[in-house]
Amino acid sequence: MAKQFRFPLEKVLDYKKNIEDLKAGELNRSRKKKRKEEDKLKYIEDKKEGILIENDSQGNMTINQLNIATDYLLQLNDQLEKGAARVLDADTEVENKLDNLNEASKNKKAVEKLRERKLSEYKILKKKVERKKTDEIANRSDLTKRKITS
Repeated sequence: MAKQFRFPLEKVLDYKKNIEDLKAGELNRSRKKKRKEEDKLKYIEDKKEGILIENDSQGNMTINQLNIATDYLLQLNDQLEKGAARVLDADTEVENKLDNLNEASKNKKAVEKLRERKLSEYKILKKKVERKKTDEIANRSDLTKRKITS
């Protein structure tokens, strides 16, 4: 009987799968980080909008209150700019991680295709060996029948 199929690069394939899994994990962490930064940015925008609406509805403000509100709005604008920069950085990081994952997937798929091709060759060879054996059995059976009849 033919021996079991053994792919010589199985460990390499396992390694490529592990790398792909790690890259997928990194991508997920980057996406979570980006979502978190977007949520922070949205919170600050909502806060700023709330302050503007509140100040608009108050009507008469003292100069001191106006200075405080203006300083606070400037701080919020600064936080918005920094938050937008962090979101852009996180978006760039997500794109890089996605590229890394795609590359790892390509590398893994190349080894998987090689494995599939080798498995297909093995199956063809196995069928040939089995066919040869059955042909040999049939030939022997035919020879024994001829000896008996002669």
